[in-house]
Amino acid sequence: MGSDGRTNGGDVNEIAAAMTPFFSAAIAWVAARGTTVLEAAEQFARRAFGGVEPDPAALGRGMTAYTAGIVTGARLRGREVGLPDDGALLEAVGTAGRRGTQRIVAENCDLAHVAAAEELCASTLGRGVADPHGRLPKVLHQLFEEGLAVGLTLAGA
Repeated sequence: MGSDGRTNGGDVNEIAAAMTPFFSAAIAWVAARGTTVLEAAEQFARRAFGGVEPDPAALGRGMTAYTAGIVTGARLRGREVGLPDDGALLEAVGTAGRRGTQRIVAENCDLAHVAAAEELCASTLGRGVADPHGRLPKVLHQLFEEGLAVGLTLAGA
C-alpha cells in the first residue's frame, strides 16, 4: 500500500468495501460444508495467535481469513471447491503442511498478487477488532496464505 492510502490503483476503503461480499461468500461456503472446515479454521487460527487467547472477534476474523484463502486458492485454479469430505480436507491440510504453504503458493501464484491479497484481507478483516498484542495483521496474513495453499491443493495443485 502506498503512502497515499492506495493499493494497485484503488483506494483501500473502496477495495475493502468490495471485498466484504467476498468474505461473506467465504463464510457461506464454510457454513455449507459443516464443522470440519470450521474446526480446521479454528485450530489454525488459535495456533496462529501463538498461545495467546484471542478476542472472540479476532478469532472469528482469523477463521474467515483462513477460509477466504481456501476459496481463493480453489478459484485461482479455475475451480469451485465442491463439498469436500472430511478426508479430502484433512488430506489437503496435510499435503500443504508437508509440501509447505509458501512452496505451494509460490508454484501456483504471482507472489506480488498474493501479498496484495493478504494485505487487503488483513486490513479489511482487522478493522474494528481489539488487538492488544498487535498480532492481528500478521496472523491474518498467515491464515489467508495457509488457507490459500489448502484451497490450491483441494483444487489439484
